[in-house]
Amino acid sequence: MYSEVDLVCHSMGGLVASSYVQQFGTNLTNNIITLATPYEGAPQLINATLHWRLLDDDMGSTFDKGLAFGSNIGLGLAGLQKEVKANFPSVAQLAPTKEYFKTSCWFGYPYTENKTKYYNAIDYKQYEKICLDIFDDNFKGAQTFHADIKNNGINILASYENSYFAIGINQPTISAIWFNDGISLGSLKCDNLSYEYIGDGTVPYQSSTMIEQLKNIENAKKRVLLKTASHSGMVNHGKNEVKTAEVMVWVGDILSDTPTKIQSDKITSKDYTVIKVACPVDITIKTENGVISSTSENFSEAAPFGRLDFIGENDDIKMLCLEGWDNYIVNLYGTSDGTMTYTIRWFDSDNELVDERVCDDVPVTANTIILTDTNNRTDTVLNIDNDGDGIIDQTRAAIPSTFDIQKSIVPTKGTLSVNSIILISIVVLLLLTVAIILLRKVARK
Repeated sequence: MYSEVDLVCHSMGGLVASSYVQQFGTNLTNNIITLATPYEGAPQLINATLHWRLLDDDMGSTFDKGLAFGSNIGLGLAGLQKEVKANFPSVAQLAPTKEYFKTSCWFGYPYTENKTKYYNAIDYKQYEKICLDIFDDNFKGAQTFHADIKNNGINILASYENSYFAIGINQPTISAIWFNDGISLGSLKCDNLSYEYIGDGTVPYQSSTMIEQLKNIENAKKRVLLKTASHSGMVNHGKNEVKTAEVMVWVGDILSDTPTKIQSDKITSKDYTVIKVACPVDITIKTENGVISSTSENFSEAAPFGRLDFIGENDDIKMLCLEGWDNYIVNLYGTSDGTMTYTIRWFDSDNELVDERVCDDVPVTANTIILTDTNNRTDTVLNIDNDGDGIIDQTRAAIPSTFDIQKSIVPTKGTLSVNSIILISIVVLLLLTVAIILLRKVARK
């Protein structure tokens, strides 16, 4: 008969444990160990809700691989549509919190100017409305849930001396979402994704560290472990993981009350490359370290050098986040008749956009094959084989984008625009000048 139990919780299990402690206290618990918990939510869960795919590629290995594109889509076709996913209270509880929202820049309400699409930076009230459009009352419940498991602005587990936190780092992770102008679950979509390279591939660093408050808790060096591992790799079953068994050794040492030799890894912020392909094409990048591909034959959403995400209507837009500014070879395969827009961006280790190039309205058929690369020191050229016979029929050069990220970061509806502020400032200066002149005339009299 045991008087106390240890809890080892992965991902949302850490939130469940937090709720248990909030409701029942810690009289029956000894150690509480959480692994890769999204304490402040994860943007990826919103994107996963807004399209018909499931939440994690690693789930694919446990289901029927005979289904097209693996089990993720298979289960989606079986009925797990976005209306169903949005109806789970637990999914709404994984939407980014107000505290996380403040650490990143989110966009919405797109508009076009001089044939260039811009987005407004949205505030929390607008983000809240979007989440209510997606999750309905479940989002209100999620807000209450997160408020209840916090004490003085930090998760209740942080103050429990026998709590421990393992955090995955140094993986490409969705950090924010750019929404279209939809106003309902049916019409809302992700137009674009922002990334970071210090999260665990699912949970951003700011979320898993309670907005970096974990580094200030008592005995943080002993109780907090940072490991270069993906979200699923924290429990040692992910693909292409390195040293993730160390997390389990660390857990075992805690449970056996043994001094551990496992040390935290350092955060290594990285330059990275982002590719966005507005279809109809599939994309494949293959290196000696693995393959990322949206094709049915070689489908893979993750490799040691990057990740693949799907956004847009029926997952028709593919986005890739690739480590570094290396010269990856990009293969594009037409899937039907239409036109493609190819966008490539380079970001530095501070997540600042360094360069962006775009190739618009590229004609594509089901036989088209396009070859290009990610070298940012030379021109970006699409080598197009129209009929798949191995002969390059034409080339198209991507041009530097006129998109200015700073132009998109402007006040949204209900606030003053930059031009309005300038105009008001000029008027105020004129009025002050007139007032000074009048005062001088009065003084002379």
